[in-house]
Amino acid sequence: MTKPSSRYAKVITSKQQIIDWFKQGCTKKEELLIGAENEKFIFYKDDFSAVPYHGSKGRAGIKDILEYLQAKFNWYGKYENGNLIRLEKNGASITLEPGGQIELSGTTFKNLHDIDHETKEHFSQLLEACSKFEMGALGLGYHPTQTLEDSPLMPISRHKAFYKFFQEHKYIKALNVMVSTSSTQVNLGYTSEEDMVKKLRVSLALQPIAIAIFANSPFCKGELSKAKSHRSHVTKNAANGRYGFMLPVAFDEDFGFEKYTDFILNTSVIGFYEGENFIPLSTEDVPFDECVEKHTINSNKHTPITMNDWFNHINTIWPEVRMRQWLEMRGADVTSSIDTINALPAFWVGILYDDEALDKAYDMIKNWTNEDREYLRAQAPINGLQTEFMGTTLQEIAKNALALSELGLQNRNIKDKNGMNESKYLEPIKDIVNSGLTQADKLKHQYKTKWRGDISRIFTDISYGSMNSHLLERKKPANQNALNKKTPNFNKYRK
Repeated sequence: MTKPSSRYAKVITSKQQIIDWFKQGCTKKEELLIGAENEKFIFYKDDFSAVPYHGSKGRAGIKDILEYLQAKFNWYGKYENGNLIRLEKNGASITLEPGGQIELSGTTFKNLHDIDHETKEHFSQLLEACSKFEMGALGLGYHPTQTLEDSPLMPISRHKAFYKFFQEHKYIKALNVMVSTSSTQVNLGYTSEEDMVKKLRVSLALQPIAIAIFANSPFCKGELSKAKSHRSHVTKNAANGRYGFMLPVAFDEDFGFEKYTDFILNTSVIGFYEGENFIPLSTEDVPFDECVEKHTINSNKHTPITMNDWFNHINTIWPEVRMRQWLEMRGADVTSSIDTINALPAFWVGILYDDEALDKAYDMIKNWTNEDREYLRAQAPINGLQTEFMGTTLQEIAKNALALSELGLQNRNIKDKNGMNESKYLEPIKDIVNSGLTQADKLKHQYKTKWRGDISRIFTDISYGSMNSHLLERKKPANQNALNKKTPNFNKYRK
């Protein structure tokens, strides 16, 4: 959950002011930072049901986990209407997604070694708290059994406003996205407007490759889904295109800070914060620029619109890569392996934070069309690495992307205390890319064989900290017939 902004209190007086705000995000290359986020489901060990905020049937709730972390590990608590909803410490925060998913929004670091340490420390603390209350934590992109009817909803005004907005507009997919999805995200910076454009285009084009590599949600409502990433499948263009979209404006010839500003200004407003409370807009389909022009938050109020409101508005629009004063990669399922969680920031840092790797990645994707990108966005969640594209499969393109990432991390050559550079964090996904078998493929195999269709085994066998958290291997499936389309020389991007 993105917390409300209180840093940008200046009243908006012109569009140029907003454009300049994006420019202020430009950072010297040697000062670029990395921020990582991950979400996970919390469940009761006795019946595998989702944990509500206040608990149920005499059992502890999400609130108790937050209070335990606050007291034991010295996190600072933030409250809304008397409810503890967020923990903060040293630039990091622990927040709640609408269905009770617990999210770590980590602090920013210059290297992946510190990201790895932060992630593992967080899971150590969280699993200690879960163990105390007979709960478990599950890493899947989509909840395997939960439905809208039995999902808890956290007592947070922003969540309630979104839920009401989606209900009123009958955005059922968006409601499911709120309560039943968990992802891993990465935040990375840019050095200039030109650098932003190149990084945004590369990361958008390659987002379906990340979707395929990290696919880890093959279940829905207790059954197999047709998709390997059901999370990505249902987020695509949810809420009437507001969620999970490929931001085609980023590929316009004249794209830059101004064009992105115009796009966000013309997007309708869901609501505004008054203090910590999120207040839904009383009228429908009002673009942000109209609110600025009329100084109107709700029809009966005359209120100057600030840059805080702008920042919070951006956070109600969810493309596959979102730009604020940094870029946020949003495409990947959370995984059941902590090491694989840390492979996602490594994947993107290697490609985007090294000039040689970035240039080669841009060369690889620069001729893809909007139709190509939309096709990949639709097919990658379903077929994963076996998605056909340009006479080959996404597996072959993923091999090239992984090679570029490793090249970038080798070029960075930032070593840990044992002399290992950051490329070591790619190891968990090398087998996935080389075999073509994702965690979703392995889960499907487990479900059909060892588990014999018993979906409850997912909670006992692959939850974090489980003694049986490994997944069985199986033979690589035969490739599907290639599309009748000229195959580019993707191999040239590998060393």
